[in-house]
Amino acid sequence: MLSRKRNAQPHLLKEILAEIISQFPQKYRFDELNIKDIWQSVMGKPIAEQTQTIYLKNNILHIKIVSSVLRQELMMHKSQIRNLINEKLNYEMVKDIHFA
Repeated sequence: MLSRKRNAQPHLLKEILAEIISQFPQKYRFDELNIKDIWQSVMGKPIAEQTQTIYLKNNILHIKIVSSVLRQELMMHKSQIRNLINEKLNYEMVKDIHFA
């Protein structure tokens, strides 16, 4: 008879679900569908409110910003924003960002 030892350390359900989701090939699609939430958590609510449309296609994040001044500011920090999003996801999903 096999004897199994239980792990004595408790785990948060959030951690368990994240581990399970990361093992499925649909994880990329899950992150793609949640890009709006990821954008808001990385950039904050004021910038997210100025975002009209956002979607990911072929690893390029397409973002339409209402304010032209904010759009210019974000364009200057494009690589930093891309790195923040990829760090949040723990893998490189966004290769480039196009602002409109």
